[in-house]
Amino acid sequence: MVVISLKPLFLSASLASLAVVATTAQTTTITHTLPFHPSPTPTSSPPTHDACGVLGTTPISEVTYSQIEACYKSVPFNSQVAATTLDSIITIFKDFYTFRDSALTSSLASPFSAGPVDIVRELETIGRTKYTSDHQFHHELSLAIISLKDAHASYAAQCYHNYIFAQPLTLYAPVVNGRQVIQIYSDYNNRNYDGCTVQTIDGEDALTHINAWANTNMGFSKDAGVQLNQALANLKFNPTNGTFETLNGDFSLRDMLPEKAYIDYGLVCPNSTTVVPIRDAWSIFPVTQIEFNSVQTFVQNVCETPPTASSGSPQKRQLFQPKVHPLIPQVKKNPFKQANIIVDDASGLPPPEPIRSAAVFGTPGQAAVVYRLDQRPDVGVVHVWTHDIDDEDAELTNLVNNLVVLSQNGTRNIIIDFQGNFGGLVSFASTFVQLFFPNKGSLDKTLPSSLRVTESIQQLSSALWNSSSGLYDATSFYDYADQHIYTNNDLFMNVTTSIRNGRSANYTETATLDPTVLPAIQELASLPWTNNAANIRLLTDGRCGSSCSMSTFFLTQFNKVISYAVGGTSGAPLSSSSFPGGAVTSLNKVHDLYVAANVPSPFKPLPYSGDVRYTALEVFAPGSSVPLDYDTKYFASDFRLDYSPQNAKRREVMWEQIAASAWPL
Repeated sequence: MVVISLKPLFLSASLASLAVVATTAQTTTITHTLPFHPSPTPTSSPPTHDACGVLGTTPISEVTYSQIEACYKSVPFNSQVAATTLDSIITIFKDFYTFRDSALTSSLASPFSAGPVDIVRELETIGRTKYTSDHQFHHELSLAIISLKDAHASYAAQCYHNYIFAQPLTLYAPVVNGRQVIQIYSDYNNRNYDGCTVQTIDGEDALTHINAWANTNMGFSKDAGVQLNQALANLKFNPTNGTFETLNGDFSLRDMLPEKAYIDYGLVCPNSTTVVPIRDAWSIFPVTQIEFNSVQTFVQNVCETPPTASSGSPQKRQLFQPKVHPLIPQVKKNPFKQANIIVDDASGLPPPEPIRSAAVFGTPGQAAVVYRLDQRPDVGVVHVWTHDIDDEDAELTNLVNNLVVLSQNGTRNIIIDFQGNFGGLVSFASTFVQLFFPNKGSLDKTLPSSLRVTESIQQLSSALWNSSSGLYDATSFYDYADQHIYTNNDLFMNVTTSIRNGRSANYTETATLDPTVLPAIQELASLPWTNNAANIRLLTDGRCGSSCSMSTFFLTQFNKVISYAVGGTSGAPLSSSSFPGGAVTSLNKVHDLYVAANVPSPFKPLPYSGDVRYTALEVFAPGSSVPLDYDTKYFASDFRLDYSPQNAKRREVMWEQIAASAWPL
């Protein structure tokens, strides 16, 4: 048995591994299937002078959309809170956000469809707008940042994301009889609507409606096809029981207040041409239980109370959490690291319905599971559902042993499945690919990178040098030109000026996060797919983000592995990955660094619970001057596969389609 240990291989102990975790508040994914007991029929709130008093004193099972809407919209605009919030967010996106000027890029080539965004101007426009509603102000801040279509960038005032809104219908977009349609993936109210076609949503063509909704309310990808995949139902591997389970999709499960209390559907079911009108109210589930009985106590207890309440704070119990995408490369030991947030098992939710799938071959790991196709035993599958792992040595060891056993049982070809993988360790982005294409040099599977630089950042980096192992500590980086760890603060002091889309800004010199190189693994040398791209295919749905996107780049661009992408809009190109970014941190975390380093902070912490996350580090394809997030030529998959009613619900059906295309018998 092979045992891998990375510990003696690190060039810098402080950068042994890079973690990738972040919250994107603009969308919501919950890992349990919700029990659908429709909320009471939405009615007007009873006569009262305090809508939050009504909401706060209503039993959770009886809370309605109208009560939540009335409470949110009754909180008066607070100019002091708004000024502090806006000033701090503008500072982040003006001086720290690495894509400030790249975001101005117009006419991005296919497969991207996102337009240019002048984020600073958008924020300044919000500052000049007169508001009466606190909720509207914070909501428009969130939407402005969502418009960047950068899943590494987000803002949420947590009190206005305090409830989960769920539809009993989950949807998907298969191609049926040569035409792409919206169909019902599952009906949690058991009305036998599974498989019906959704012709209209709120009186509009269903596919058009969902695409438009996603464009406004989702910031997951610059590719509208990937956004569509994220908006609709999909399968997610559950390592606890070893099966695939259905996730609802962001259109049907939200933590932002929906536009209205219900959705109107026009359904056409099999063997019928009659349009069946359905109106479904939102089922409502609280994210937290925090006591409040008025607008004033809602603001004090829910908006202003820190997420980690002290024993003297109002009673609080976590029930659900907003979506957490483990997205963003960070130094594992740095103070920005945050834990994955999952649904509390104590919340009483039933386990989701498992989807029957192929039997697992070998031992599942923390991030990957291996299969061998029953109908094609010459083809194995390595499904990597996350890069976010605690023990990289153990995961690599397990993968090596499973790959060896696959080969010993006659498997010659491998499908690497990255669907629904939102990232994890940056080091795993490289080491996973090294299992198939071993490094010949230390920079074989790294990407050049840079950060924004201001005088304030220089002061912070000088104070943090060799002390924090974070993004503003030069000893976390490797000089890309001279190939050594930084031993001083030259990274932040030797600035370069770059003009992008007519704007000038200072950046660090080219560096890279400290690379990890695996030793030679003799057991892998003779496997039929090692250093042999002809025996490997990559499968994604475009929802392969951050460090997963880096793995995709290493496989397809450095090693010429052919890629397939599934879903999106039929007939249109689809990205194989999204938001490679680089690395992220947050306003509150960086403010804490300034305070700890005794350096004047250029912004204040946010008055409300929540945070602003932003891309701090950008990466490039070698030799390119365009940040990879905007370098469109690297994203389109080689082949596209439509969803069908069969492959959307049975992953092994999809794998067999890829095998037949790649290695026909």
